[in-house]
Amino acid sequence: MSVLSPGMLVFGYVLSFLAGAAVCLVGAGLWRRFGAAGAEAAGEQARRTPEADRLRGVAQSLPGIEFQYRVGPGGAGRYAFIGARAEALLGLAPDADDFEAQFLARVPEAYRDRHDHCVRAARSGARPEQVELPFDRPDGERVWLLLTSVLERRPEAGGEALVFNGFMLDITERKEQEHTLRILSEAVEQTTDGVVVTEAPGREAGEDADGGTIAYVNRAFEEMTGYAEAELIGRTPQLLRGPETDPEVIASLEQALAAQEPWTGETVNYRKDGERYSARWTTTPMFDAAGALHTGCPSSGT
Repeated sequence: MSVLSPGMLVFGYVLSFLAGAAVCLVGAGLWRRFGAAGAEAAGEQARRTPEADRLRGVAQSLPGIEFQYRVGPGGAGRYAFIGARAEALLGLAPDADDFEAQFLARVPEAYRDRHDHCVRAARSGARPEQVELPFDRPDGERVWLLLTSVLERRPEAGGEALVFNGFMLDITERKEQEHTLRILSEAVEQTTDGVVVTEAPGREAGEDADGGTIAYVNRAFEEMTGYAEAELIGRTPQLLRGPETDPEVIASLEQALAAQEPWTGETVNYRKDGERYSARWTTTPMFDAAGALHTGCPSSGT
């Protein structure tokens, strides 16, 4: 069984999320610069300038739906503009008069309040937040959206209007990965076998091949060894060796690790309190997205 550390997987998804959020914010800034003129009212022609044309081209290359949402001085809000990609991603016509009603009707009721949260926060003086929403397309497929925007306050007759220039980004794949990660994490944490993941061992002369530091352990491994996770992270599995640990078995393990090959064997280890126990190990070389080597070692102690 191969297991990657939940911490390492989460780190990868966080990077993915931050990258997606950055795209949204860049797009929102571009839309704020040139899109508002074309979204003031239906059919109004945006001002044509070389810079505007260039920025429009950049915005069209971004993976999302540009939008403008206006809240008038009286508090009534509406989508003043929705990009053409809405039809492909949402299955809704972007120029429909009742776009907002159609959009909210396909957001599950438990999440609809999030759509208005940014507006309420902005009205109270807070900056708009990123909002994640599930959306049920007309064809029955559920997608997840990340809405992010830049707030512009415009003085108008009767008060101040709030104008949100932003992007909707499809984050369905990331949400599915997060769901898989949660299942994986629960499975690893609840298994009765100990699981430890080590970083790639060094290749310097004289350094043991199994000298990679521990990056993750599950609860069963803590119970097996008597060490808390905080005491194990950053240490090496050599911590568990003792007088009766067979050097030939360790040499076999080191050879397999150096060759990046799986290994199965039994070792004599020692708990934190010095108690001797035997453990059967199965080590599996694993590689993360960056190509770094990790070793997963499910084991059962007796």
